[in-house]
Amino acid sequence: MIGLSLFPSTGTGPVALTPPDEIAPTTRVTAQPPDPVPGREEEIPTGEWIDLIQNINPQGNAPAGVWEVVHRELTVDKVEWARIMLPCNVPEQYEFEVVFTRNTGVNSIALIFAMNGHQATLDIDAGHDFLAGIQNIDGENCQINVTPVENVRLTNGERHTAGIRVHSDRVEAFLDGQPLKHYYGDGTNLSLHPNWRLPDTNGIGVGAYDSATTFHRVRIRSLGEN
Repeated sequence: MIGLSLFPSTGTGPVALTPPDEIAPTTRVTAQPPDPVPGREEEIPTGEWIDLIQNINPQGNAPAGVWEVVHRELTVDKVEWARIMLPCNVPEQYEFEVVFTRNTGVNSIALIFAMNGHQATLDIDAGHDFLAGIQNIDGENCQINVTPVENVRLTNGERHTAGIRVHSDRVEAFLDGQPLKHYYGDGTNLSLHPNWRLPDTNGIGVGAYDSATTFHRVRIRSLGEN
């Protein structure tokens, strides 16, 4: 039997994906040179936080939404299922942290994570039900799988910090320093909602459902081995 983490659902029915060739994402970067960051194929050192914004390629890694990097912050416009894949070689065990502000909209912000060859999301303020939880677990979204966290409401214009820790036998979820309900298992019963899918099935990313959002910080660190 598998325990759960929180992640909200972001819609009530299937939504057509915006074809990549109809999206015209642009990137604006300040003249300040970026700090060194491991590339997509490089290993992430254990315990060291790595910033993932500065190497993002919106043109190549954003299936939906117009994404921009401005002053080392990542922004996206108000588009259904807007998401972007992040540039890193995902460790087996890792911590993934996102600081964000939802500027407009009433739907969920998603952290897309990978575990043991499977992907899922931590959705926050999902499905017009004010839920936070992991989806999908055993094919069920957080509206119907085990014990989502209720009454999780984001206030537009306020900054929040969300994070997950992926271990070999569990996923721990957090919002603004408070633990959410965790998922217990090896990840084999996790699956990604089709409309959150990324170009790489082992990749991680962030998403915003029909909500203009600023991601102030997106970072990852390896937790090493057990």
